[in-house]
Amino acid sequence: MSHAFFAEEPVVFTYTAMDAVADGVLVSAREGELADVTTQHVKAGLPVYLSHGLYALMARAVENPRAGNDWRGVWHDILSMWRVAVRSRRGVSDFLDFEVDINGAGRTRRHRIFATFDANGLTFMLPEDY
Repeated sequence: MSHAFFAEEPVVFTYTAMDAVADGVLVSAREGELADVTTQHVKAGLPVYLSHGLYALMARAVENPRAGNDWRGVWHDILSMWRVAVRSRRGVSDFLDFEVDINGAGRTRRHRIFATFDANGLTFMLPEDY
């Protein structure tokens, strides 16, 4: 189907990444405890988001007293594995999947993460959030 059919029609509604942050669907990784680690791994000025599902998974790992995790460490592990995936695929694409070990988040230790890159920025999510 061609998008030209709708080219002349006015936009009725848009749902932006900032709307999703306000609704709790996305979490900005440029704020709070994740901000410093984000700055270390991702080009300045590029918006970076986490899905609510990924954020909840990280929270379980951080809140588990036996795992010994903190927000910065878990986020660093995720971004480090993302960078390895970017290098192995010779650059950032609009969609990238990779795996990362996260202790203390439940029965599964290795988690599959999706990273999408579009006009809104870079978004990390679990497969079920895609």
